Amino acid sequence: RVTATAPRNLVEETLVLLWSELLGLDPAAIGIHDDFFDLGGHSLSALRLSTLIRQELNLAVMFGHVLENPRFADLRTVASQVPAAEAA
Repeated sequence: RVTATAPRNLVEETLVLLWSELLGLDPAAIGIHDDFFDLGGHSLSALRLSTLIRQELNLAVMFGHVLENPRFADLRTVASQVPAAEAA
């Protein structure tokens, strides 16, 4: 296994912490090439991840974004391209 790359900005740092919390993994074990589902994620945890991203980062990352972009690098790219989440 390739050593994980350290987060480079606030979005990456927050994503790593959210993945870590949801998957029960050490944050240092999560790398940019990792797949959420390969690390133990499932549809309910993906739904929770999208909710937490909206809450923690105020970004409109939806459930479908997580399903379609399960690799960390791909989800990070989506998070950098979506607009801010609208207030409920």
